[in-house]
Amino acid sequence: MFANIPFEIQVEITKRTPVKSLIRFRSVSKRWKSVINSSEFISAHSVNQTQQHHLLVRYKVDFKEKYVMIVDDDSFPNLKFSPPRSPTVELKESLVVLNYYADDAVCDVWVMLKNAFTKLSTVKVNESDGRSPILLPLRISPIHPEVQTSDIGIEMSANIPFEIQLEIIKRVVPVKSLIRFRSLVTRVLMLDSSHGLVCLYGFAPDIAPRNKSIVVWNPSIRKSVCIVLPYKYDVVGFGVCPKTSDPTIVTITCPSQIHAVDRKAEVFTLSSRAWRSISMNLHMPLKSIEFRYNQVVIDGVIHWIAIDSLTGCSDMIISFDLASEEFGEIDLPGSLAHLRNLYISKLKESLAVLHYDGYEEVCDVWMMTKNGDMKSSFAKLFTVSFEAYYGCILNNITGFRKNGEPIREHRCDGFLLTTLEAYEPSTKLRTDLGVYVTSDSPCMMTTSYTESLLLLHHSDSIIR
Repeated sequence: MFANIPFEIQVEITKRTPVKSLIRFRSVSKRWKSVINSSEFISAHSVNQTQQHHLLVRYKVDFKEKYVMIVDDDSFPNLKFSPPRSPTVELKESLVVLNYYADDAVCDVWVMLKNAFTKLSTVKVNESDGRSPILLPLRISPIHPEVQTSDIGIEMSANIPFEIQLEIIKRVVPVKSLIRFRSLVTRVLMLDSSHGLVCLYGFAPDIAPRNKSIVVWNPSIRKSVCIVLPYKYDVVGFGVCPKTSDPTIVTITCPSQIHAVDRKAEVFTLSSRAWRSISMNLHMPLKSIEFRYNQVVIDGVIHWIAIDSLTGCSDMIISFDLASEEFGEIDLPGSLAHLRNLYISKLKESLAVLHYDGYEEVCDVWMMTKNGDMKSSFAKLFTVSFEAYYGCILNNITGFRKNGEPIREHRCDGFLLTTLEAYEPSTKLRTDLGVYVTSDSPCMMTTSYTESLLLLHHSDSIIR
């Protein structure tokens, strides 16, 4: 910095500096280190809109999680690189097997942990279905060659695409059982990003074999914190509180499937390292209302799509304000209400709703006109075509660039090769991002984030 520039102005200029440069600046002097390390500076830097945008792509190759960061600027997509280090705690996809016996009206739930199958529970199912005894395989990820399944008499169908397996399950397993098993049949999820922090959600067998965990990760400074969830929840949300810059986790659970009023919510903040109960101030009379797993956090508010588990249709969005810790409801417009296959995403820092039509093979993209307004309207922006197999979606929109272009999967070569591409809706121009996965289940996920210093004062740790 020039000596004739007041120090206060130097600090304001520095707030617009990339993270890597700030880490080096901390070595210039004790004064600069004190400034950059201060919570006020870190908070101001995390909300600065001039920071460089990145796309973080997660995919799977040879049973291993891979990450690629792509700089989302004028050089897109030429400037891309892998993070120098993944999160300290690795979340892994869990192989879940449902062994259903109609004669006894029970279903055994097995999960693969540390290359061995462990029986989690035996669940009673509907006795009036009259089905023949079956062995139902469910492959969340391909079995490692060292894992032996002959002891439990299960033949894994490794060549059946995951989407087709789900369709088989819907037709064979009773609805009540599906509700119980849905929390087990999950992959490692990249929930969302907030203020430069990326949230991963799944099992960490080496840390907590029977409980799921959250990993809060800052790819820019290569720091992460793992939080082991104490219970099994119906939905988990993540975001950074805009007032305190405190990473926050919110969970919702329904101990009873009989009364919707039994739903309970808890909040965990990284500063307190503790859980506490909060009021679930929602009027949701239907006990069948559930939350879809994917979330979007915008302006300090987490959003989820609410669906009726009996019909699979959606008619509202549930929100949670991280500052006031209050829940809210956003009604979907008539053109979107009561539809299946609705998902939400973030588009230009606004809430977007995606409607997939597996038979027409199109996805309509809608955007909310006013964030945080419970009576806000939605406007249809464009339609993206994709491929489907008997109505099952094979080409998902995984996210959006900062200019609004959707990022989508493209499957080719008999669905064995999956690539990632940016799609320009008006010209239909496709830009290959150079990410190639040869797998029938690539598990591609994308999130957008800006650089920040959050977690700078936190060592890589595990919170139980």
